[in-house]
Amino acid sequence: MEKDRVTAIAEKPANSSVDRNERMSTSLTIRVRHQDRTGCLLVDRLASQGSRHAVLLVDGAEEAEEVPASTITIEEILCA
Repeated sequence: MEKDRVTAIAEKPANSSVDRNERMSTSLTIRVRHQDRTGCLLVDRLASQGSRHAVLLVDGAEEAEEVPASTITIEEILCA
């Protein structure tokens, strides 16, 4: 019985409308550290400098900035 449930989960399409709706109804905030500053990783946009960069909104800043993804540390993942 357990094997059938695991197989059903494994065979479920990754991009089904149920999965998308569940992801969209959950809002995540990813708190990060870059050098000596903290802020939020903005996952709703891609960096113009390419996939090896991340878009951050540093605490207290008015505008987002792009930084190399390898230079950030995830500090906390919050679900709203």
